[in-house]
Amino acid sequence: MPDTAETAHITAPRSMAHLLRTTLMAVGILSLLLSVVGAALLFQHAFAEQFDTDLSRTVEAIAVGYEHSADPQPEQLAQYADGLRLTLVAQDGTVLYDSATADPSTLPNHANRPEIQQAMAEGTGASVRRSATLGYDTHYYAVRLTDGSVLRLADETSNMWSSYNRVLPVLVAGCILIIILALVLPAGFWWFALGGALIAAGVWLLRC
Repeated sequence: MPDTAETAHITAPRSMAHLLRTTLMAVGILSLLLSVVGAALLFQHAFAEQFDTDLSRTVEAIAVGYEHSADPQPEQLAQYADGLRLTLVAQDGTVLYDSATADPSTLPNHANRPEIQQAMAEGTGASVRRSATLGYDTHYYAVRLTDGSVLRLADETSNMWSSYNRVLPVLVAGCILIIILALVLPAGFWWFALGGALIAAGVWLLRC
């Protein structure tokens, strides 16, 4: 019969190795999850920043084109409003043009809108308002024109998240692939660590 002490001596290192492997795998899974969560938050923040930047650049470019036309008229803004929500507001807050309606006179006075007030005072203005019924935010950016009126552009975050949703399945698929590799290949912990780093790096590059 094998000696009990010798058997215990052989079993102990194996148990320690198994415990170490299990611990490394657990740490690896946790590292991967934290990396994915961090990457998603970074991605969300980067998209929000880029969203506002694009909004401001677009309305400023439209304002330049509109003011450099031979005889600027509110109706001419329709040529710039391809899929955009454009609003032209007079100095007293009267809506002169709105791409979402054929009759801007039916719209309420916009003098109390934060982005309009800020643009009147400082030249540019921005604000974000949340729709309680639709469940998303609308971002507004406004610029004051040379005649004192204000041109405003609005867009919904539902449009922004459509791009985010296209990338999310890639992140999920990458995580699943990394987990499978970690389970079937040796040194699984390093696959987890490498995978998390690659996902974070990929999202960072998308931000740039």
